Amino acid sequence: MSKNRSIIYAFLAPLLYLAAQMAASLAVSAVASVYVMRDIGGGVPADELFEETLLRTLDAVSRYTNHIMFAACVLLVFTLMVAYRGRQPGLWQAVGLTRGAEPSALALAALAGFALNMASSGLLNGLPLPDDWLESYAGQMESLVTGGPVLVFAVIVICVPFTEELIFRGFTQRYMERAAGPWGAVITQAVLFSVFHMSPVQTAYTFFAGLMAGVIYMWTRSLWAPVAFHVLYNLSSFLIDGAAAAVLGDGEPPEWLFAVMAATGLTLAFFCLRSFRNRYGSKRQAAE
Repeated sequence: MSKNRSIIYAFLAPLLYLAAQMAASLAVSAVASVYVMRDIGGGVPADELFEETLLRTLDAVSRYTNHIMFAACVLLVFTLMVAYRGRQPGLWQAVGLTRGAEPSALALAALAGFALNMASSGLLNGLPLPDDWLESYAGQMESLVTGGPVLVFAVIVICVPFTEELIFRGFTQRYMERAAGPWGAVITQAVLFSVFHMSPVQTAYTFFAGLMAGVIYMWTRSLWAPVAFHVLYNLSSFLIDGAAAAVLGDGEPPEWLFAVMAATGLTLAFFCLRSFRNRYGSKRQAAE
């Protein structure tokens, strides 16, 4: 496959994921618009009807964010399965899902996910970030806990990690390796992964999450390892918030705690990366 074609394929999967999210959002918006027309009825000025429809559709998209994400994940995976039907290697084999990861690799990846989330939480709360960045981020996080605990867990901890690893590491990184080499592919997919999250705060910390997941995939060649990393990264947000609520209650955490979280998380993440390099990076170099 030529370099130009590899680059096209590398960018195609994230675009398909974005299209799936837009399609699910439009479906929710269409249903919300129907309810607006039913509730308001005729004889309403066009500008009022437009304003009410816009407000309700935005509210519906916010309230059903996890439903939209779930539908987008299912739609994308189904599309890829259809596209790969009858091809060799098959979809799961091509992205590395049929290549099992050692239990130690999965445990190390999970620890790395927890560590990097701890570091991100400490830095996010400890650094003097602009208020509008924090307000935008808080709104995004609030929309991600709608739909009940079962749906939130299924989407945030299972569906999204699996789908995004399939896209950014399984497709983007794998195809970019043919055009930009291993490290060029790792950096490219991390940039795309961060930009895909759109808000300034998420763009900052998801770049480093994508970078670490990409390095793990590069060294293990099994998609299960970065999936384990991503699952624990997302799950850690709930674990850390729950622990803080249990210990502090309604009180404010001391400022020094954020520095400790950041330093501990970064130290653990560095340990995990170094262990991955020593255990799996040398094996990959020898195989090449």
